[in-house]
Amino acid sequence: RLHMTLGVMALSESSSPPEASSTNDAAPPKKTVAEVLDLLNSLRPEIMDIVSDTGGISVPLTGLRIMNDRPEEAHVLWAGPGSQRDGSSLWRISLLVFDRFKAAGFVTDTRPLKLHCTLLNSTFRKPRQAFSSTEILKRVATQPDLAGIPTPTTPTALTVEDVANRADFGVYGVDEIHLWKMGSWDEEKRYVSSGHISLK
Repeated sequence: RLHMTLGVMALSESSSPPEASSTNDAAPPKKTVAEVLDLLNSLRPEIMDIVSDTGGISVPLTGLRIMNDRPEEAHVLWAGPGSQRDGSSLWRISLLVFDRFKAAGFVTDTRPLKLHCTLLNSTFRKPRQAFSSTEILKRVATQPDLAGIPTPTTPTALTVEDVANRADFGVYGVDEIHLWKMGSWDEEKRYVSSGHISLK
């Protein structure tokens, strides 16, 4: 289920007439899955041009970070490139998709794109319960190889900051962009895909 989210959308499975609100004003109809897939497919030629220029998409899963600035009250622990736009094919394609879907009204989030791979998320735990990212990083510091950090050759202990900055889970290739259904599970415990484009 590891993935990188390019945008979250509220969609309808099919076209439906506008719903009337309490003020008798018709609410705009929801965008549909078919419309999303049409737009995604229309972007494939531009995406493939970028792939041809760069030779593919590489995703570095580095660092161990949280989504807020409260290490003792964290809910999401993630790895990845974050907001550092380096001009790579990963960023060029991600921004192309993100910007086009925002312009078309599918993605309404106003926050800048942050490329991340969620490793731990307690947001939906019932009852909701935060965790201490400091404690997690301290434990990783005692077994740094778990996070791809070479064991120090000197007795100097790794700090929490060392682990957060130096964690390296490798580089992975991407050959598809999917429309996943949030909260879904297939037979292999993956998200259920409503459609995708190939980057090969």
